[in-house]
Amino acid sequence: MHSVLDQIASMCSETKKTTSWKISSELIKFYKNKQELPNLVTLANSCFVSPSMITKFSKNLGFNGYKELSVKMQIEIIDRSHKNISTIFDNSNSLFKENEINAINTIRDFQLIKEKFNSLINLIKNANKIYIFSTNYFSDVAKLMNIMLLSKGINVVYMNKLNSMISIFDNISKKDLCLFFIGGSGSDEIKFYFQQLYNKFQVENIFLFCTHSKIFKFNYPNNSIIIDTDFLSHNFFERTFSLSYIIMQIDLHLN
Repeated sequence: MHSVLDQIASMCSETKKTTSWKISSELIKFYKNKQELPNLVTLANSCFVSPSMITKFSKNLGFNGYKELSVKMQIEIIDRSHKNISTIFDNSNSLFKENEINAINTIRDFQLIKEKFNSLINLIKNANKIYIFSTNYFSDVAKLMNIMLLSKGINVVYMNKLNSMISIFDNISKKDLCLFFIGGSGSDEIKFYFQQLYNKFQVENIFLFCTHSKIFKFNYPNNSIIIDTDFLSHNFFERTFSLSYIIMQIDLHLN
């Protein structure tokens, strides 16, 4: 079945400004502006033609008159709008499904880091005090970790201003735990403070949460969790979800 809208639209492309061009252009204008199609008299007045010319135009398209043409047009307009909505929902469902799969994979991948996770739990339980350091990229999840530990009655300090880190290093003892959240910009600066803490102050209890693209800067493979891989998209929200899930697991294991 031929599309009435397509037929009328093709008439609008005619270079010769015929009566058919006037009528079709007016109808398409109503369609594009999402206005209700006009009645016979209103359309005739808009095109500066007689109603009989509108009827003739409709018959040339194979309809008995303008009423039948307008009904057909209205049905097609509604049908096209439904297809657009359906496409939107299809895309939305596809994205939802993709995010759902990523979330499930994050939970499943947690099993791969259980040994390191259990080591981290022991470090947290045995620490006199916990210091949290982060780049701006992971400041929100670092704050979440801070809030969670505070809710457990744990003595914790959160630092995200890199230039303030060195000032508290003298207060950190070997019985304390330092947690680093590293990703995005600022990793070079935090690496400097990490090395100061690790080499100069000989703090043994350090644990890293790091993106795969930054971990090579830190020669510290044992006490670290890499939260993504080369094979995953570098999506900030997926990384945040992964870290948030780990923090939730820490919360449950500290009960």
